[in-house]
Amino acid sequence: MANWSDIMSVDSEKTNWVEDSSVVSTFLAKLKFMLENPCTSIQLDKKKSDQFKPYEYTNKFTLSNLFPNENPVDAMKRELRLLSLCDYLHTAVDVVNPKSPNYYVFAKKFDKFVYIKVKIVVFNGSIPGQQDTILVMSFHYAEHLINENSFRYLKR
Repeated sequence: MANWSDIMSVDSEKTNWVEDSSVVSTFLAKLKFMLENPCTSIQLDKKKSDQFKPYEYTNKFTLSNLFPNENPVDAMKRELRLLSLCDYLHTAVDVVNPKSPNYYVFAKKFDKFVYIKVKIVVFNGSIPGQQDTILVMSFHYAEHLINENSFRYLKR
């Protein structure tokens, strides 16, 4: 299994970087605020990220395995609320849509590490009828090795 820091170093200059802790903390505060707003849309990517993966690394499998008796969106919302600066890995460009907001990438330890890739899309009424959205691209078991060294802001 490849180490997460090795994967990161491959293209870190162009698509991945580590934000200052204040930037990540601001993102987390916005995320938590939006999770409390009933008008916010929460979308879990069901096509792109799961399409070419082994089933045990898909969003669908991970959510149903970790939270078998819960609504997956409710479970995911709860877990997103619990994210902290210590869970942060890096920030990544949306390579499919580079003009859209960046993804913030986290990992959380359950029975195994879960890789969480999320962005906030705020429309502020710029598109009629469009809701502000939390887009969760990934909420699945990590395919690459994640350990304590993967976390820049982990309190040791």
